[in-house]
Amino acid sequence: MEKKIKIAAEKFLKILGVTNRSLEIFLVSNNVMRDINREYRGKDKATNVLSFEAAAMPCLSKEALPLGAIYLAPKYITDHNEDIRYLLLHGILHLLGYTHEQGTRKAKAMEQKEKEVISKARF
Repeated sequence: MEKKIKIAAEKFLKILGVTNRSLEIFLVSNNVMRDINREYRGKDKATNVLSFEAAAMPCLSKEALPLGAIYLAPKYITDHNEDIRYLLLHGILHLLGYTHEQGTRKAKAMEQKEKEVISKARF
């Protein structure tokens, strides 16, 4: 699964024109996801994906600045018949500033970008 996720991430970033950025991806259990969701979002339940922008920190590499981190819960995703690659893209778009939590117009823009990138990725 890790290889599938890495290939998808590389493909999504290329389609989106994102270069010289590093991305951390963590595959975690439902319990770990619940803990993260509770601590950082105040929601005491597991979820499918969470993304966190990179903190302002020194970067030793001039080649790849940190974009952020994405946490995926494979069991949760499987149990809910969701597509892990789609959720990875969803997390990446959040790191790039897209949102679905600030009104219908922004939600539609994010949904459109998801559809566009998924169709270009051709999985």
